[in-house]
Amino acid sequence: MADPGRLVNPTINQDNLISREGPGTAAGPNAPPAPTRVARDEPGLTAGPDCLPKGKTQEQHDLAAQIEISIQPVSGAAFSVAVSSAATVGDVKAAIRSAKGLSSGCQHLVKTEEPLDDCQSLRELFVAEKRWLLFLVVNTVNSEVAVLFALMQALEGLAALQSWASLRNDMAIEEAQALQLQGVRMTGDHVMELQLVRCQLNGRIDGIQWKMLPKLTIVNLNENGITGPVPDFSKNTALRELYLYSNELSGSIPDFSANVNLKNLWLSQNKLEGTKEWKADKSNYPSGCSVFL
Repeated sequence: MADPGRLVNPTINQDNLISREGPGTAAGPNAPPAPTRVARDEPGLTAGPDCLPKGKTQEQHDLAAQIEISIQPVSGAAFSVAVSSAATVGDVKAAIRSAKGLSSGCQHLVKTEEPLDDCQSLRELFVAEKRWLLFLVVNTVNSEVAVLFALMQALEGLAALQSWASLRNDMAIEEAQALQLQGVRMTGDHVMELQLVRCQLNGRIDGIQWKMLPKLTIVNLNENGITGPVPDFSKNTALRELYLYSNELSGSIPDFSANVNLKNLWLSQNKLEGTKEWKADKSNYPSGCSVFL
């Protein structure tokens, strides 16, 4: 079990790492490592008649008790949620989603570190098995949604298109999909296509983190007013078609040799430099790619 104050899995983009603590306590970066099973007595959660408040029956104690979950974000202020002593893992997830302002559809954004059924009783986990439980809140700022939001800010006129003005930087991918953004096709958790032809878009796109769209296959921004250099798409190895025809792009053309799946590259009717020399050097693009400069 990982230290409650640290990220459990660096490969998962996480916002919070949450540990079960007793009332009035909070996890922090200096908290000791929590093993999978640990004999640890915590207020209101230990089993047996000796642990009951004086003068209360087990039933009375169960009805009165609340389990407080103390949450220490990796960044930002700590917060807590409280559930009844009869709560399940699913109840805690729902309370966390509510506290974070996440929609009920964002089920996968709150996870347990280890696979657990949502119907699993917290009392069984904390009392019978005497172990800690870590919750993960996956960062709600989806990187691909953030790229679309950055694109909207970079290109004048994009916010005027269907649903784009409703896009927020902190949206989950499901919420962005529900907007049905004009010119965007998403599959699962990924942006697959961006097709915005003759949309009167003006601005630069070379500052966009295109590498954060790993499944992107088609970019078609033909016949707009896009300026600046051609962006670096070298990390977009799934890219098959790139159309930036008839814009105001300038400067030299970047290397596309890493885009092994690229079949069509249209950059004509721009203000690019050294186009003939670049096209003549076939090491600049993959074999079989049709290049129009």
